Amino acid sequence: MEIRFTRPARRVAMSCLWLVLIAGCSTPQTVADPSPYATEALSAYNQVDVGFAQMMIPHHADAIAMAQVLLETDGVDPEIREIAAAIDEAQRAENATMNQWLAARQEQTVQETAGMAFDPAAIREATATEVETAFLEQMILHHEHGTGMARQAAAQGQSSTMIELSESMVEMQTREVQQMRQHLTR
Repeated sequence: MEIRFTRPARRVAMSCLWLVLIAGCSTPQTVADPSPYATEALSAYNQVDVGFAQMMIPHHADAIAMAQVLLETDGVDPEIREIAAAIDEAQRAENATMNQWLAARQEQTVQETAGMAFDPAAIREATATEVETAFLEQMILHHEHGTGMARQAAAQGQSSTMIELSESMVEMQTREVQQMRQHLTR
């Protein structure tokens, strides 16, 4: 049985395209009234930084939804469950940080909504091993798309907070991809 995500990769591709398009026409902006959260008071940022946060939040919401499916499945490998829990925790925290950063700059914040992670009928019929395999394969692809977005944001953004966050995402998700690939080859 093959389990596939119901949300197409189109949203990820559009996110990457959107970042490429705004990079060419972004102009620096300065925060006029920083909130207590703003660690980089009155510093410059650009539309790449804003776009990255606004597109990464729903991207993370999809990863959180995938992790939740695995965490709610009985009989999965404890090491894979640990990876899913770490992804869930890290990406929830990153989403909170990005929304706080956006709010501090009076930019539009983003709801953490995700599509259905897997086809519910396929999940009901799937074994724990099939759910694990689907999670690992799809999360690897998801992380690869996310790290591409994060690398671009780090290279073209101006906000030190967003640059540090995107670099951290690349480092963490690259490490998680390596762990997940090891589990797939067992």
